[in-house]
Amino acid sequence: MLRFLHCADAHLDTPHTIDDLEQADVRRAELRSAFSSMMLYVKQNRIPLLLIAGDLFSHAFLSQETTALLRREFASAPDCQIVIAPGNHDFYAEDTVYQTASFPANVHIFKKDTPECFSLTFTDDSGKTVSAEVWGFANTAPDMNGYEVLDGFRLPEKQPGTHRIFVGHAVLAGTRRDEDMSHAPCLKKEQLA
Repeated sequence: MLRFLHCADAHLDTPHTIDDLEQADVRRAELRSAFSSMMLYVKQNRIPLLLIAGDLFSHAFLSQETTALLRREFASAPDCQIVIAPGNHDFYAEDTVYQTASFPANVHIFKKDTPECFSLTFTDDSGKTVSAEVWGFANTAPDMNGYEVLDGFRLPEKQPGTHRIFVGHAVLAGTRRDEDMSHAPCLKKEQLA
């Protein structure tokens, strides 16, 4: 059985208010604590796969302290594969923390704005071997300018017995009246087959 935990939009270090700096500091501490609690849950429950679908932090506000927290928490769960699909606030680029910080070997970060696959195999609690494909992409800029991530993309044939998951930080176009097409839109008509 494939067990995994999914999270998105943690926005670590984002102040969420500039009117009250003391309240902003409290909110930052709460977000870090929630992240650490999630990682404790991963370890205590031996979760083999953690999917982070973007906006783990905001580049504009990320502190060295939080970068160290991420590295420390990820390293403290070596039996969990951590897969990150960067979003529009924590986009992947050569000069960002995703490229410049040294993350542990159990962390996989999608680096391209086109879907790619990360394959993993592990043994579940019953001793059965579990195989999975995690497909995903990275936002490679804070504004993808309406770039349709899945346009023309089709998944290859799946290997029998392999679980398949797709993770990304995107807007499902056609679902909101005020939709913002700048954030990696996926059209309703697009199917991964």
